[in-house]
Amino acid sequence: MPVSYVGELGTGAATSANPASLSVTANGTAGNTLILICGCRDARDLPSGVTITDSRSNTDWNIDIDEVDSSLNNLAFIASTRYNVAPVQNGDTITVTFTTSPSGPICYFLEEFQGIGSLDQTGRAIDDVTTNGATVTCTGPLAQPQEVAVVGMMVNGGPGAVTRDATWTDFTSHEQYDSTNGKALDVQYKIITTGGTPSATFSWTSQAAARVIATYRTAGSTFRPHRMPLGV
Repeated sequence: MPVSYVGELGTGAATSANPASLSVTANGTAGNTLILICGCRDARDLPSGVTITDSRSNTDWNIDIDEVDSSLNNLAFIASTRYNVAPVQNGDTITVTFTTSPSGPICYFLEEFQGIGSLDQTGRAIDDVTTNGATVTCTGPLAQPQEVAVVGMMVNGGPGAVTRDATWTDFTSHEQYDSTNGKALDVQYKIITTGGTPSATFSWTSQAAARVIATYRTAGSTFRPHRMPLGV
């Protein structure tokens, strides 16, 4: 099965209610992988204070990577599910529960991919001062030549404050804005065919950011996964 980006199943800036209900606006497909990229103002829930459920009772949701900057409390994380019960459908919800309620809207993207399997590499980075450009890099090389990489950055800045990496691809949507706290979540992906150690570079006009990156193996890989279970 070829590795490909299928499309966006939902995006928005949900209210700061806890639990937060994230709307699904398109049908998922059995056998695919759903990736959730989230950002909000909440520094106190890492590493064990976030849980995820959905309307179809999938139980294999995992937080694949997370990061928070300590100065302005920008939380960003990437999570995923392989639909171990059933794919989500238009009108469903993804429920994200925090131990400590965020102080503003939860920005999110629900992105579906075909042909990818277990988590491979991850990386995280923060910036607490004004920066004209910064990179987030995976901690090691890919286990396979062909994988999918996903990156997200939660930044203290308004809409359009971030210049994304020109070597990566924007999702159907690429930015959501928390107008309550003046924060933006920007996201991209890359289908990699030559292995290596992926990285993404952003520039922005504001300060304080949390950046996360995760890669996923081709489906059917015999390599051993090393996912981070929720609550660890």
